[in-house]
Amino acid sequence: MKRIAAATLALTLAACQTPPPAEADRVLVELVFGTSIPGGGTVGEAEWRRYLDEVLARQTPGFTALDCQGGWMDDGKVHREGCKLVLVLAERPDLPAIAEAVAEYRRRFSQESVLWMQRPARRRAAGSSELRVFLDQFRQQVPSQIHALVKDANDLDSVDIAQSVEQDV
Repeated sequence: MKRIAAATLALTLAACQTPPPAEADRVLVELVFGTSIPGGGTVGEAEWRRYLDEVLARQTPGFTALDCQGGWMDDGKVHREGCKLVLVLAERPDLPAIAEAVAEYRRRFSQESVLWMQRPARRRAAGSSELRVFLDQFRQQVPSQIHALVKDANDLDSVDIAQSVEQDV
């Protein structure tokens, strides 16, 4: 019985770690927009907000924008520029629309480029509260011996699981 319960727990936890197919296509896009305009001047706050409202908000599923500073070396001289960091969690099919928003910024503010970085967006299997709910439901369905098995397991990946079990045992 202990082996069946342990195997069930191991398979259930392994299933929680596999992202659903829809999430496999999610990407985190990080965009860095320079605010210096070639020939002089900068993109002002009102112009930036107008771009966000008219273009970026309409071309992305949502975003977070932060002020930042950029810097680089050219001919031994340090150059600095104010910039905006924009984070977008998107589906792969959204990427062409984001590219259109970037092209519009470049056109609107005469920018040579916008830095674009992207990486797969991996969601944690579940937050600690979700794991606690899962474990509470699991405990109601299996004998109390499983609690000792989980508590003594050294190979669990999540500290949240071990802490949750230890608190409840």
